[in-house]
Amino acid sequence: MLRANKRRIVSTLNKYRQHKIYDLTQVGFVSPPTDTGISHPKCYAKILNSCCTEISEEHAISKNVLDKIGSFDASGIPWLRHLPGQINSDYMASKCLCRIHNSHLSPLDSLLGDVFDFLDKIQFRKNEIVAVWGPTFERCLLKILLGLIGTKKMSDSSGAIGIDAIHESWIRVLYGQADLPDNVGLFSAQIAGRKYDAGLKMATLLLNGKIAGLRATVGHLNLHFSMFDKATSFKTDHEGYSQILLHPREFIFQNQNSKLLLFWPDS
Repeated sequence: MLRANKRRIVSTLNKYRQHKIYDLTQVGFVSPPTDTGISHPKCYAKILNSCCTEISEEHAISKNVLDKIGSFDASGIPWLRHLPGQINSDYMASKCLCRIHNSHLSPLDSLLGDVFDFLDKIQFRKNEIVAVWGPTFERCLLKILLGLIGTKKMSDSSGAIGIDAIHESWIRVLYGQADLPDNVGLFSAQIAGRKYDAGLKMATLLLNGKIAGLRATVGHLNLHFSMFDKATSFKTDHEGYSQILLHPREFIFQNQNSKLLLFWPDS
């Protein structure tokens, strides 16, 4: 379902009529690129045969978000802890996408920027809500995952990895040629006997030593973005791992009266 379900959107937003609504549910859709017959060897989307001859810089996390953050402490990201002090957006860039495939992801960058802006100022907002279509947000997370792999800013059990570690099916989902399969995507995780501090923490999700997705803790909410079926056991790679994974119908992040709402199609 590459486009948002209008009936589901209307029925959901009607529940929040008392709020000032910023509707971003139609933002972030990626149109599949046109076949050019070119496959650039340094572009991680080369399998699509829709490259151009010009390679360009891709940021592991959207540049518009990184620029707003400025420099940040690498110690907050496990695979960057070896770096001293503060790092900036330039470090998070690498020439791993051709110009065509880079520009096709601009809608996802725009959506991430809009969501970041809302969350960054959420403490100053009153009775406002921003609505985001869940499957599109999952594509944003997939873009971050592939960006981290493609720019070699992520490692698995064997060390740093590059574009050869990216699955073809992941690329086709990112570029709008396919939907995410069932039981794949963003999940909330209830972890037995474990407490979480406030703030944001990130880590890799591994399966048999290979990258399977991302884990993030936002406050006391534990989130998984997995490109493998949620029934998969990750206990071999993550000691003491006991989980109940729930695919959301809705996620709500809120501060007082303002909310970020992510929601998905009805089952």
